[in-house]
Amino acid sequence: MSLEKKLFKKIRNTIAAVAMSSFIFACPPSVPPTTAPTQPASTGYNYTTTVQITTSKSVSTTTGASIEVTDPTTFIQGTDLTIPSGALKSDTTISIGRVDNPPALPEGLNFVGAPIDLEPEGTNFNSPSTIKIPYHDEYLSDAGVSDDSNLNLYSYNKSSGIWTPVNIISIDRVNKIITANINHFSYYAITGYSGTPPSDLGTPQPGDLVYCLGLIGEGWNPGHVGIYTGEKKYPGSGLASSEVKKFGIYNVVEAKERGVQYSYYDLPNVTEKFESSLKQFGYPFIYMGAREPKDYTLTSEQRKEIINYVEAQIGKPYAWGQTAGAGFGLLRGSLVKGPIFFNCVGLAEKAYEIVGVNGGEGLVDYLNEESGGEIEGVAPTLTPAEQYNNTVPARGNIQPQIPIISFTSSGASRLDSQIEIISEDGLVQNEITSDSAEKNYPRLSPDRKKIIFELREKDEVGDNISTLCIMNLDGSGLTRLVGSSQLVQPAWSSRDEVAFIPEYGLTTIYLSGFSDLSEREKLTATSYVEETPSFSPDGNFVIYNSNHRDIIQINIQSKTKNVLIQGSFENNIDNEEPEFSPDETQIVFSSNRDENTNWDIYTYDTILKTIKRLTSMPSEEYSPHFSKDGSKIFFVSNKDGTCQIYSINPNGSDIKQLTNGPKSHDFGYWDF
Repeated sequence: MSLEKKLFKKIRNTIAAVAMSSFIFACPPSVPPTTAPTQPASTGYNYTTTVQITTSKSVSTTTGASIEVTDPTTFIQGTDLTIPSGALKSDTTISIGRVDNPPALPEGLNFVGAPIDLEPEGTNFNSPSTIKIPYHDEYLSDAGVSDDSNLNLYSYNKSSGIWTPVNIISIDRVNKIITANINHFSYYAITGYSGTPPSDLGTPQPGDLVYCLGLIGEGWNPGHVGIYTGEKKYPGSGLASSEVKKFGIYNVVEAKERGVQYSYYDLPNVTEKFESSLKQFGYPFIYMGAREPKDYTLTSEQRKEIINYVEAQIGKPYAWGQTAGAGFGLLRGSLVKGPIFFNCVGLAEKAYEIVGVNGGEGLVDYLNEESGGEIEGVAPTLTPAEQYNNTVPARGNIQPQIPIISFTSSGASRLDSQIEIISEDGLVQNEITSDSAEKNYPRLSPDRKKIIFELREKDEVGDNISTLCIMNLDGSGLTRLVGSSQLVQPAWSSRDEVAFIPEYGLTTIYLSGFSDLSEREKLTATSYVEETPSFSPDGNFVIYNSNHRDIIQINIQSKTKNVLIQGSFENNIDNEEPEFSPDETQIVFSSNRDENTNWDIYTYDTILKTIKRLTSMPSEEYSPHFSKDGSKIFFVSNKDGTCQIYSINPNGSDIKQLTNGPKSHDFGYWDF
């Protein structure tokens, strides 16, 4: 941090401490600091509309005058009122001010910049006066308005409490100025239609920001922000994992009128894509999307730290002092970030600061947060727009560090199976397919950017037809591979080769390039059923199970075979689904070698030639896969009655259940 920033930070902290103590003394909260306000959900706070006078001038009725706001620290700088000769009925002192917490606009409209107030109230003119009101790009961003094509000017009738449109003479879109003729004094506000949500809403994963165009206070529409947590349960709610209830479930932590709280938005139907699961965030306003830092990648540990932090603030009151006169209804700096209370932006900003984003300054640096307009060219408030402009659409679970792919089904039938991607902690489960065809055996490409899988569909006479397909991790770009009819169990090599078998129960594993799978090389040829092929990381070997009994390794070039793990027909010992660790020192597989009726997860040490049992639960464990870095093994268990995904360390420690609920989760091969 620079010397200037260190000095400013020290001064800022001193001023903030004094301001905080003065503020608390002047406006003590009516509830204990650790208790959320109990305001009814339907009302919100009764913010008082106030006016901050910025300039005044005595105007003669005979000469008229021009009055301009020149103060660079106010949001209405550049506002210019021209009163012609003879327009006033008498000499009058005219004032122009900024309106804080104005009355709410008609539905669908947002304030673009701060409204202005012209005094004395009730003044009428003999002839129209001309007013010019500037606007800025950041005002459009704050309002959630995508551009200036739908700007209007509205005036407010204080007697009727109604906003009405004003005829605009011109909109100068180069200098960004609206010009209109007016006949009386009142509140005047530039407005815009609610913005269209970005085309790329982003797919959130825990710790990402989620934005909406929602109310902050009474009448303001700059936006609302929360922290996405994934599907979770209230601590101590006691709900069984299979219960699908809205109460006790949350996926966002946010600071709203009732304080920092758990919230749930739109429990997603299992057939919907994950992106739609937050479509009601801030309902009835527009969900703007999920965002992550523009130039910073959060690690999984940082994401957990963010969630732990915001959850620890549950019950903290909302930032009651948003009426303290700051523009756009927001306080500055530390006054939005506790330790007594938070507003939505402050909670999110503090969470990002504690994990070290932007050198510990969060999405908006300290100077922008807390200057109060005292530093030239630096914005005086911390707004949702500032954060939004320092973020990009969230990539969510579409990232290389998300290693788990799976197929899911709603019951015992596989006919409705969908492919999904799951985060390492199991919190994000994103179904990337939604059609009715059966999908099996999804496998990641070596660069972890695509998925290969088998697609099973019905032909005209109702028979199953299998085709191998590849697609991107977001479900786009689905391509049926040439010559792949009736091929199953694909594996993808680091040399861009594919291994497969020609339908279940047959005796041969084939090898091919991707251009045409009908041009294939026979890799094995025995009288046994050979299945579940998997490549070594270097692409030199394929390992597979033979007749469900033995795990065999074959050299692709020499075709030399080596039995690594032996089963037994006489003793009913089966070994299946082998996969190398990233460093090739271990092979993970499933077997019933110690419990002839139950399947468990094992590892084989390729150097010591030893076998280690990892699981011993009274259930079936199978379909093991290594994480990208080899630090975890993921597998499937039916321990809770439905097939769910678990993780375990390669040494057998730290078993964790990652998924739960009514859906079955599976990956790899599952015998029919």
